[in-house]
Amino acid sequence: MTDIINVRQLIKTIILIIVLLTLYFILAGVIAPKEHKSFQNKVTKLENKIVDICKNNNVEGNPHIENYHIDNGLLYDDNKDFIGEYKDINGKIVVNKNCDLTFNLYNKNLKATKTPGSLFIVKERKKVKSCTYNNELEVGTEVTCNNNVFNVIGLNGDSVKLLSTYNLNNNKQDIKDKEITSINPVVFDEINNRSNTNSTYCDKPLNGCNVYSKIDGEFTNGKLKGTVNEVSSIKYLVDQYAITLGFENKLVSANLITKEDLINLGCDIKNKTCLDSKYPFIYSSTYWTSSYYGGSSILVYRVQSDGKINTSNANDNDTTGLRPVITVTKDLLIKKK
Repeated sequence: MTDIINVRQLIKTIILIIVLLTLYFILAGVIAPKEHKSFQNKVTKLENKIVDICKNNNVEGNPHIENYHIDNGLLYDDNKDFIGEYKDINGKIVVNKNCDLTFNLYNKNLKATKTPGSLFIVKERKKVKSCTYNNELEVGTEVTCNNNVFNVIGLNGDSVKLLSTYNLNNNKQDIKDKEITSINPVVFDEINNRSNTNSTYCDKPLNGCNVYSKIDGEFTNGKLKGTVNEVSSIKYLVDQYAITLGFENKLVSANLITKEDLINLGCDIKNKTCLDSKYPFIYSSTYWTSSYYGGSSILVYRVQSDGKINTSNANDNDTTGLRPVITVTKDLLIKKK
């Protein structure tokens, strides 16, 4: 009789252990609820699709650095070409030349995030955390978003343009990077994303034709216009950083500061200085702009921590850091009480 009781007790203990383990695995995400599993499968298919496109482009000799956005399940690239349908998914994706993905994808209840070299993680989607500021929202106002600090450099209707207060170091702001020679240098354009033979707008291929793009106007008669190349290495780093901030649909765009921005902030481009500007945060570090220096297809304006505006070769990677400009919707910013 005692043996029977012991067996029953053992069975109860085993059942309890199984129940507890099952609950643990559910909470740990190993055994996912139906919605979780469905969302995970959709993200996997989407990820595989983008990687296949990237690898095919590389095989064809077209180094691939691309952005994608998906709205209400419809996936497009930055050229507004329709790629496919993935129901109940929204968000943005960037891909580098090695076909590594960074993304922030979400539906009503779940969010999937990924950075290069890691598997994507699915978590419960929570409300996007607001960024905060003191006093009034105007040019120069300091804005804090989690551990990231920005300064307002422009307001336009329902959007706000924010300049990262510090240079980036491995996709994070680094308050130590304040020297004329950046301790976190990054090359503006490390590979020939646009080959000279295909650059019909370039009149001096030997000077480098892979620096500028059509986002600031069309190229005609060999005249150089434009800002940072849509497929340059530095553009990828800026977009990657913007996505990892987790602003979701409150993120409008990401880029670098332009020559025009500097002029609006009180810098003197002709005399190559920002020292007369009332916004000293502009020259608190040395960093790239996205504007080319007229007369050369390979020189790019940069701002130095001594207040000077200088130029640097686009393939220089040992002096100049990176300070992204993020444009967000105004409702992301909340005044502190």
